[in-house]
Amino acid sequence: MKNIYKYIAILLCCIGGIQQGNAQNTDVKDLFDKVTQSYNDKKQYQIDVTYNMHRGLTGNTVTESYEGKIVKNNDFSLIKIMDSEILQFTEGQLNINHAAKTAIYMNSKSSPSNQLLNINSFLEYYDKTIVTEKNGVLICEMVSTKPNIQNQYGKVILHINKENYWIEKQELFFSKLIPFVDNNTTRKMDYGRLVIYLKYRGLENSTAPVLKDYINVLSKQKITLAEQFHGYHLTHQAY
Repeated sequence: MKNIYKYIAILLCCIGGIQQGNAQNTDVKDLFDKVTQSYNDKKQYQIDVTYNMHRGLTGNTVTESYEGKIVKNNDFSLIKIMDSEILQFTEGQLNINHAAKTAIYMNSKSSPSNQLLNINSFLEYYDKTIVTEKNGVLICEMVSTKPNIQNQYGKVILHINKENYWIEKQELFFSKLIPFVDNNTTRKMDYGRLVIYLKYRGLENSTAPVLKDYINVLSKQKITLAEQFHGYHLTHQAY
């Protein structure tokens, strides 16, 4: 059972639906504003992302690991993990699942830069926060004392570079037991945490993709996928 893929999918949905939170700690709110602004100010970047699932609340044993990437190229953005991609264009957003051979086209609700890594939404769920510093890294630990069925993490720790306010690592601690498999046969429930590492580098391709590379717009009501996605099922929600 691939636990981590389900939880990453949930995490990406959260990233794609950012809303501004009401902060009780103004210092943390100011820090998060600086983090968000640092990403907004950068017109182009690529982030190689590693998602590691750990069994237990401590220890370094990795039970599952996957690679992904986040790309911003002016008005285009991409979030990719395993077989799933979220592509954001000025005209709309395209969600593709290559394993299931499905695609969903929808309206753009906000600019790509605001969608990618605006972390202020954490403050909607976590009412206790503390920030410490170690070796030039700001460590922001957030704990939720209020039950919320929409939030599966009891604690989140962000590691933020003090010089440029970019996130280097995220640690997300599950508030409830989740399933792990021992010796590929026995399924056991245990606490776990998802650790996400972000490595920044230049773009692999400076030319941003365009929407017409993926879909053909025949009319407002009718669109088709490009030839490279032959056999995929398209859901059109951008009316």
